[in-house]
Amino acid sequence: MREIKFRSIIPSVENPKEFYTVYYSLCSEIKDVPEHIKYMLKKWLSEGNNPDQYTGVKDLEGRDIFEGDIVALPWINKRRSIAEVVFDMDCGQYMCRWINSDAEWTLYDCDPDENLEVIGNIYENPELLDIENV
Repeated sequence: MREIKFRSIIPSVENPKEFYTVYYSLCSEIKDVPEHIKYMLKKWLSEGNNPDQYTGVKDLEGRDIFEGDIVALPWINKRRSIAEVVFDMDCGQYMCRWINSDAEWTLYDCDPDENLEVIGNIYENPELLDIENV
């Protein structure tokens, strides 16, 4: 059974380029997080922001893959393929939305534990989704 856990990446009030990342599940208390970060998380969620959900799979380095992650596929046709991990409500599954093509693959079709590498996320590394950088 897939573990249900979440990640919230909260921008700092003082510096919008600084982020606080909090990992948690529905069934456990948030531990090892300073009280002011817990307060920021509660406020951030109450403002209608949504956490990123764990997809249930890991990348080739063993890192958890969450919605909002940016992943890279090894070089194909001399190009590195980069995608954003999204949840497709119509399909009811996680997808890799490739930035250098119109293609979308299910996350599971990419053999994530053998092929995909998490290289960032859409909050802290939006420049990775710029097609000019691929």
